[in-house]
Amino acid sequence: MSQDYSAYEDALSSAEIIGTETLPHSWREAPRAWGNELHKLAPYVGGFPPALANYLLQQYTDPEMTVLDPFSGGGTTALEAALLDRDVLASDVFSYACTLTGAKTHPLTEDEFDAALKRVKRDADDINPKTLPPVDEDAAIFFHDDTLQELRQYRAVLKEDSSRDGRFLKALICGILHGPSELFLSIQTRDTFSGSASYVKDYKEEHGLEEIYKSVDEKASDKFNRLVGAQYPSGNTRVEQADATSLPFEDDTADFVLTSPPYMHMLDYSWNNWLRLWWLDEDRSAEQDSLNQTSKVELFRSFMTDVIAELDRVLKSDSRAIIVIGDVRKHRQGGAKVVYPARMIAAEASEFGFEVERVIEDDYNVDKRYYTQLNNLRWDEEEEDNEQELIDRILVLRKGDPGPQMEVTPEWSD
Repeated sequence: MSQDYSAYEDALSSAEIIGTETLPHSWREAPRAWGNELHKLAPYVGGFPPALANYLLQQYTDPEMTVLDPFSGGGTTALEAALLDRDVLASDVFSYACTLTGAKTHPLTEDEFDAALKRVKRDADDINPKTLPPVDEDAAIFFHDDTLQELRQYRAVLKEDSSRDGRFLKALICGILHGPSELFLSIQTRDTFSGSASYVKDYKEEHGLEEIYKSVDEKASDKFNRLVGAQYPSGNTRVEQADATSLPFEDDTADFVLTSPPYMHMLDYSWNNWLRLWWLDEDRSAEQDSLNQTSKVELFRSFMTDVIAELDRVLKSDSRAIIVIGDVRKHRQGGAKVVYPARMIAAEASEFGFEVERVIEDDYNVDKRYYTQLNNLRWDEEEEDNEQELIDRILVLRKGDPGPQMEVTPEWSD
């Protein structure tokens, strides 16, 4: 692992550093709601927009290539790549991420969905509620008693079902568990992130909310009907649950990586999705332990070094890896500091022979951009400047000679 502060500057010595405003028809020009309806199958906090994935995949890949995402999350890269007829290798250590990625890339047709839902409903209706595990009191706060009973029966049927049908139904119901409208099975909650039971209880009392019975199969059918007419992916996709430091894929099988690693404990995916983990019958504590959520710079650097080693193994000789990672503001005694994970990733990647071809600064507020050049910054952190904006940095890493970029003419450019 690199220890020399000059490593980052060396890694960037020949890199082009640009902002999204210099890219023709970049994802910033896409309408806010742009993207295939399958992206909305169920919420996943922290992902980048589908338009970003679509743009970069068109710029750096063709249909003959295999795309790898070792932090698949909500499946944005995997779905966009499959929609563009690329083959996909996707993995994540988080069970909900794998369920969602697999469902989006292997969706059911209308006839398949109707048959699967009918079968599961029949089997669920045959279950005696008295044989089910005790009611989870935290989950119960969200639902009418009859809705909760249906969910528990459906969960019992789907618990061990790893089939394409089962995975899709589990993911779709994740998308209607709770939220701020009548489309969801729960009481009306503030948003689609899983608030604590105590918060939801207080929210119910404050707003005078009452539980209303909602049929699981009716709401599931309503959700599926919003997907009808969506383009379905054509690329072959393999989805595995695995740690990014130990990928289950063969050597030299991928042509391109597009991924976004965890942001140094900025998001607790297991907490934000605890109710979905309950529905999936997963152990939240075990899930939390499996996630890399360190806020320590050296531990994060060590983790990413192991990840890059795996990317190097799975990627072919002439290939690219694009890593999207944001700046992180850490609050400490004496004031806030800003950490730049992109810098350490660039330096560690150079140790494996990757060249930093380009850095795209994806600033959400261009008018307030902090224009300090990356390679003039120190390694790990800087005292926070009051004018500084945190931005995403898109590292384009090159291995060997993968060929030129391609001209992009996205749908939103018409």
